[in-house]
Amino acid sequence: MSNKFPLCYADELPDMYEGLSEEPISIAYFSDKDFDSLFQKSNKDIHGFMESHKIDLDNFNFDEGLAKGPNNEEKVAFFWNTFSDPSTVTVFSFNESNRKYPDRWQDVEDLTEWLEEALG
Repeated sequence: MSNKFPLCYADELPDMYEGLSEEPISIAYFSDKDFDSLFQKSNKDIHGFMESHKIDLDNFNFDEGLAKGPNNEEKVAFFWNTFSDPSTVTVFSFNESNRKYPDRWQDVEDLTEWLEEALG
C-alpha cells in the first residue's frame, strides 16, 4: 500500500493531476489546528507560517502522488510555479476513499480563496 495519494481537481469527477510538473512547485502542509490558529492571525503571520513550512519540489511527479505531511497533516497549500505569487495557490485536503474515488487529495475552493486573499 502506497503512502502517497493522487491530487484530484474536480468536484464531480475523479480527475487527477498526471505527469511531471512543468514548473517548480512549493508546498506547505498544515493541520486543522494550524488552520484554526491561522484564521485568527494577520496576513503577515499567515505568510510567515507558509514561508516557514514551505517545501520546494522540482520536477514533481503527479503520477506518484503526495504523502501526508511530516506530522500527518491532512491539508496542503500548493504554490504553482512560485511561492511569491498567491494567485497560484491551490489548497488540498486529504479525503478517504468513497465508492469509486480512491484515497486522495481534493482541492478545496473556500480554503484556496481564503489563502489567496490572506497572501495577496
